[in-house]
Amino acid sequence: MLLSSVIIGAVKITRRGIVSIIGLLAILMVAVTFSQVSNLYVLAGLAFFIGFFMTFVYIRSFPPFMKKLMGELWGV
Repeated sequence: MLLSSVIIGAVKITRRGIVSIIGLLAILMVAVTFSQVSNLYVLAGLAFFIGFFMTFVYIRSFPPFMKKLMGELWGV
């Protein structure tokens, strides 16, 4: 996750929505592969990719939703 955070900080991403959708699809593909593999070393590598792609999804899409949700929870 640290590596992908550094990449996001260094590269200007203009199409944030597309990046989030591609990240979600990548996580889906990695998760399906993760469920089918029995080699421990491959599973560790796939876990790395899940964290790598999750950073792209989280930074771009979750904070606006959380801001709205927190305002509703606190009655703002």
